[in-house]
Amino acid sequence: MNALPVRVICYPAEATTSYFTRLCAANCVAEHLMWRSLFEQYPRIGTAVRPQSIPRLVEALGGLPPGSLVRRSREFVSMCRHDPTLWVRACTFCNGSRRGLLSLCRRCTAGELVLVERLTGPICVKHERWHANGLDIDVSGRAAQLKAQRRLDRWLHPIAIGHRTALAAIAREVINSWWHPRNRSTNQLSLRDEIEGLPRLLDVVSALCSPRMTEVMATELTGRALAGILIRMSYGVANGLDSRALTEMIAPVYREDGNLDRSLPEDHVLHLIARSSTIRSGLGRHLNRRAERPSDAL
Repeated sequence: MNALPVRVICYPAEATTSYFTRLCAANCVAEHLMWRSLFEQYPRIGTAVRPQSIPRLVEALGGLPPGSLVRRSREFVSMCRHDPTLWVRACTFCNGSRRGLLSLCRRCTAGELVLVERLTGPICVKHERWHANGLDIDVSGRAAQLKAQRRLDRWLHPIAIGHRTALAAIAREVINSWWHPRNRSTNQLSLRDEIEGLPRLLDVVSALCSPRMTEVMATELTGRALAGILIRMSYGVANGLDSRALTEMIAPVYREDGNLDRSLPEDHVLHLIARSSTIRSGLGRHLNRRAERPSDAL
């Protein structure tokens, strides 16, 4: 196969679909026409196959060395299809149920929309731009948000925790007291909420994935006890507690007679009990690895 005349840079961990789209645009060829041409040359690939399924052909088309594009898990499907200025709780990519593609800073990519299959965080510290969902928003002068991004890069990304993973979705529930089931929810956060709330989000995420949480989860923790931890942590967030103080709140609470504390709003508790298996799953993705990190990472 002959490579297209105009070459484009392939960024580290760039999704095959992203590279294919940019390659076609650089050569002024519609994607469907390029795909039809590939099918005519290689009919065995089938018309329903997507670029990510044939990375070797896309590499040859772009003149890339073999292995430049990796055939990755199907869980990396696309960016969110809703308004990019929103975080939507019912979206499987926003809430971390599925891993969507993340966009790089447009200042780093000369204005192009480049989607990658790795955790990037929402802010480019170098250019001080909010780039999540393909946006390009100036966040210069927001010291707390830039510090939060560095915190993501240093402590959380190495253990597969990002601002759009399942653990972060649980943290948003704690912050906003969203205790009703996710599949009945229409909750969403605006771009302003997301930018302003990033430092607080990481405070809660750090508490949820702390070694202390690992110790508590390793016990025979009931759904009611787990609900109590999350609801009390929500009260702590409302009172402005930092990550260390929130972490210290993590413990099953009992009354003096040995029975579980039932002083919390029963409707909230019952909603959380109904979702306890899902919450445990979200927490369990990270707790073991996070417990290996030093506690001063918080």
